[in-house]
This record gives sequence, structure tokens and C-alpha cells, in this order.
Amino acid sequence: METLPALSTEMTIILAIVVLAVLLFAVGGRPLATVSVELRAEPLLCFLSGLVAVLAVTLGALLLSAVLPTLLALPVLVLVVLAIFLAKLWGTVAAFHALGDAILSRRGRRRPRALDAASVGFVVLGLIKFVPYFGVAVWAATTSTPPPWTRAGLGFPGCSSI
Repeated sequence: METLPALSTEMTIILAIVVLAVLLFAVGGRPLATVSVELRAEPLLCFLSGLVAVLAVTLGALLLSAVLPTLLALPVLVLVVLAIFLAKLWGTVAAFHALGDAILSRRGRRRPRALDAASVGFVVLGLIKFVPYFGVAVWAATTSTPPPWTRAGLGFPGCSSI
């Protein structure tokens, strides 16, 4: 019976991601789809540029917090952590959309709706996640996508949106 709390935690996380996906597509559907297209076009390059961006922002924030007084550094660190968390969630939903779009595009003649593609990608990755060891590794690699400022038409060097 020890696996029941772990399973309920996983299901809670899955429910939160589904709600987040619906909210993100309601608020920023087109930029999210653009991130998804860029992710499908150049996955490794965009992943590495996003990883470098997250590391640079994190190190910059830590360096800034070492220089600033505590009263100013604490809010800066909270904002940086919040921004990185939101960017990771954005990239996660974009990865779901990219996978679902790749699967659904092969099945039909017309382009799938954005939320349908994200739902299919989420279900496929969610099922893979329950495979011991392998599933967790695939989930971590897939959902560790870079943040949206590396793509989505902002012209970040290294991605095809230039």
C-alpha cells in the first residue's frame, strides 16, 4: 500500500499540468504553437540554447543577490525562480503539443487543433512516465525543454526563428 500516496501525487501533478495546458492555450495559443514548431524543427539546438539561458539567468541572479543587500536580493531571487518555473511549464506544454502534433499529423489529412495535440502528447508521455526508470528518464528529457524566450519569434540566436 506504499505506492498509493506516490500514485496520488503523480495524478495530482498530472491534473495540474492538464489545467495549466488549458490555461496556457487559452491565454497564449499562437506563441505556444510557435514554440512547439520550433521545438520540432530543431530540438537539440533549442534545448541547449534554453539550458544555457536558464543557467545564465540563475547564475546572474545568484551573483546579483550576493552583491545586493538582503532586502533587495530576496525579491529578485523570488522573481527569478518564478520566471524560470513559468518558463519550464511553458516549455513542458509546448513539448506536449509538439509530440501530439507529430502523432496526429501522421494520422489525418488536416491539422489537429492545438489543445487536441497537447492532450495526445500529454497522454502519451504520461503513459510512458509510468514505466519504471525508462519512463521517468523519457519524461525528464522531454519536459526539460527550454523556456519560451529562446524561441517563439524572439529571434534568439541558434533557433530557426531568426
